[in-house]
Amino acid sequence: MLNIDNFWLLIFLILVSFFVLSAYFFPYLPDKMPIHWNIKGEVDGYMQKEFALMIMPLSSFIIVLLLAYLPKIDPLKENYSFFMPYFKGFVIVIILFFLYIHIILLSFGLGYKININQLLLMALSLLFIYLSFLLKKSKRNWFIGIRTPWTLSSDTVWEKTHRLGSFLFLFQGAILLFAAIFANMAPEIILASVFSIIISIALLFIYSYFLYSKEQKLKTCP
Repeated sequence: MLNIDNFWLLIFLILVSFFVLSAYFFPYLPDKMPIHWNIKGEVDGYMQKEFALMIMPLSSFIIVLLLAYLPKIDPLKENYSFFMPYFKGFVIVIILFFLYIHIILLSFGLGYKININQLLLMALSLLFIYLSFLLKKSKRNWFIGIRTPWTLSSDTVWEKTHRLGSFLFLFQGAILLFAAIFANMAPEIILASVFSIIISIALLFIYSYFLYSKEQKLKTCP
């Protein structure tokens, strides 16, 4: 397990790598870089490279600050100690995800022909798989996990909802990987994977309400 010093050193090195890559490739990049793609993977948005190269580094820096600060102000901050290794892992994974996107932007700017949909779906697949482990280990808090009025009101509802959420997120990771493999065949596959995520989130919301209602009924029974 990473100790606190090694953890922040690793985060610092990852953040620095954004700027090192941007500075190194800056002279070779066009004045306007692609920053947005449609469902078919076609570029439909550009930005001046000076600004385009700052999107991911600045976003990552802000996310690191938020994730470092939020546990300190959480009313349930003592619960973070039960899943802190997985929380640290989440910080690393999300920053690496942004670095991955930054590299994709650089690659497009340098003229490489790559399938943006396929690359992003593969990365999202791995992100969802990691999130499935984080959900399984997380304890009740206000910032990380499936936060509904009912999970935040009961440790039992939180635990049961997150067990289901862990399974569903792992399943979503598999669906996203499938979508990545067949991303070239039809945009509808990508839309179907997005729809599946929305259904899973709705299911977890309803499930947490059902569990809480059942728990309250048991408490009122004589």
